[in-house]
Amino acid sequence: MSETSDCPSDGNFICTDYLFLKPEKAALFDLVRLLWSKDKQKHSFIETTQDLEQELKNFWYRWIVFISILLQKILQFIRIPMALAGRVIEFLVNLVYDNGGFLKLLINIITGKVVVPKPLSETYRSIIGYLDTRIDLDPKIPMDDPRYPPALSIMTAKSSYENPAFIKSVVEHHWKMEVLGRPYDFYNDVTVVAFCGTKPFNADDWCTDIDLSWVSLSGMGRAHAGFEKALGLQKMGKSVGWPKEIDMSPDKPIFAYYKVREVLRQICQESNNAKFIITGDKEFGEYMKKNLEAYNVRYCRYVYSNDIVPRVPFDDRIFMYKHFGPCLYYNSCYKGKEMPEEPNKNYCSLLRIIPMYVNAGWELIRGFILPYSKGPDYQEGWVQKAFRVFGLLIPGLSAHGPQDYDNVTRLGRMRMALPQHPRKKLN
Repeated sequence: MSETSDCPSDGNFICTDYLFLKPEKAALFDLVRLLWSKDKQKHSFIETTQDLEQELKNFWYRWIVFISILLQKILQFIRIPMALAGRVIEFLVNLVYDNGGFLKLLINIITGKVVVPKPLSETYRSIIGYLDTRIDLDPKIPMDDPRYPPALSIMTAKSSYENPAFIKSVVEHHWKMEVLGRPYDFYNDVTVVAFCGTKPFNADDWCTDIDLSWVSLSGMGRAHAGFEKALGLQKMGKSVGWPKEIDMSPDKPIFAYYKVREVLRQICQESNNAKFIITGDKEFGEYMKKNLEAYNVRYCRYVYSNDIVPRVPFDDRIFMYKHFGPCLYYNSCYKGKEMPEEPNKNYCSLLRIIPMYVNAGWELIRGFILPYSKGPDYQEGWVQKAFRVFGLLIPGLSAHGPQDYDNVTRLGRMRMALPQHPRKKLN
């Protein structure tokens, strides 16, 4: 979270309440003391506007805060070696693929014809890119098909992990579209904004995910502070919130919210017909639900099988978070159902442990079956197969990959009307 002192007071969106966990201020003794002490004054690593008297009386609340801070401290300790390991692993994976596989790489080494991958080239991929190597949109899904927006969304989200040269090549040469920056004025244009999620070897990203801090926004309820910080939440003295304007100089940090807003302004200036949508706890979920209904926006949460990520932070009294929007749940056979909430919403259930392991085994086997039943587009690479094997140890982790969500848009069947394509709305 950025701290500024020269933000104007007019137009600032100030948070009414907040709770920030500060692992950098917590020594090991402080963490251990948290497990038995209910006195907030003894916990300098918790910055909040509330007294937390009731919360700190609950041992499980203190335990969750303890785990959150401990994991953040561990991640920060291994941040540099974790990033270096990630670079080495991604380079080696690219090295194998660029040389045509393990056997051909060995031959190229012997013959002195090794192809050395270039990290910023249009062919260099992240580890996420190798979990699902498909880069072409499904030709069986035309633009007026209701499956097209979800299909384009997953492909865009998947590409957001890659370097600029790779993205430009895919968008222009494979999707036959344009990277933003050129004037346009066509009635059926759709602008897709995709945020890069947690990078596997980025400790700061993981810290954002497990940070239980929150901010309370006036009239909206509480929202996850970790993601608010990533968007650009500012600290102005003792106040926390969103200034109407911040310094966007080239030498200043780029914050997602302010950068996206700047791009949207440019789009609106270039096209008079441009329209866009701006998108916690239960109160925040109800706020979003009410506004989405008011503006006739169809917002859906796609959840595949036992994927753990859409289920965190857990939806219970201790975590105090609430996921909003109807859930489009797909099982491991890609059969979908619209539900108020996904099954096993808090993931940790003794009754579901065995079925989850069985399902992880089926997903591994299914990877060998789909190419024969559905075609070569569904062939899984060796990186994805290794990820499936890892899922046998932690079921639900391997379900959070682009391969299955891409398959959902191609093979999934849902008994409901998917969001109408924007092209139809404008006619």
